[in-house]
Amino acid sequence: WGQALGEVPPLDVAVVLGDADAKAGWGAELSPLARAQLVHAALFVAARLAAAYVAYESFGESFAPLLQALEALPLAAMPAALKQLTAQLMEHIQVVSKGTREARRPLALLAKKPAPLKTFAPVFEENFVVGKDYDIDRERAELNKMTRKLKEERKGAMRELRRDAAFLAGEADRKRKRDDEEYKDKLKGIYSVLESEQAEANQAARLLKKPRHK
Repeated sequence: WGQALGEVPPLDVAVVLGDADAKAGWGAELSPLARAQLVHAALFVAARLAAAYVAYESFGESFAPLLQALEALPLAAMPAALKQLTAQLMEHIQVVSKGTREARRPLALLAKKPAPLKTFAPVFEENFVVGKDYDIDRERAELNKMTRKLKEERKGAMRELRRDAAFLAGEADRKRKRDDEEYKDKLKGIYSVLESEQAEANQAARLLKKPRHK
C-alpha cells in the first residue's frame, strides 16, 4: 500500500468511464491511492448489499464467501479508513449471520391437532315421494320450487315456439306449392291458346296457297 493514507478520496468516475488522461495518472501499475479507491468502492457496494439483504434468512450463507474474502485482506497494511470500513462490514456480516442462525427453528409437526370435520346424522323420509322437496329451509324450498316451475314454463314455451315455427314453415311450403300449381295451370292455358291460334294460322296459310279454279 506504500505510504499510509488517512482519508481515501472517492474513486474518480472519469477513470471508470475510460478517460485516457485520468488513466495515464495511474501509470503502468496501480498507485497506492488508486488501489485504496478501488477497495473503498468495493467495500461500499458490499456494505449496501449487506444492508439490503439483512432481513433474509439465508443471509449467512449468501455472505459467507464475502466474509472469507474480507478476512483474507491484509488489514495491517491497509489505510486506517479502509481498515475501519472493513472491520465494520465484517462485524455486521458476523452479527447478522449469527442472529439468523439462532432464529432458525427445526421443522416440527403441528402443535395443535386439526379440528375434525363435523358429522351429521342422515335424515330419512318414511314416505319419500320423487320430485318433492324435503328441504327443512322453507324459504329455500320455495325458491327451488319456483326455479323448477320457471324451467318447466320455459321448456313449454320453447316447445310451443318450435311447434308454431314448424306450422308456419308447413303453411309457407303448401302456399308455395299452390302458387306453383296455379302458375303451371296458367302456362298450360296460355300454351293451349297459342297452339290453337297457331293451328288456325297454319290452316289459313294452306288455304291461301291452294290454286283457285276458273
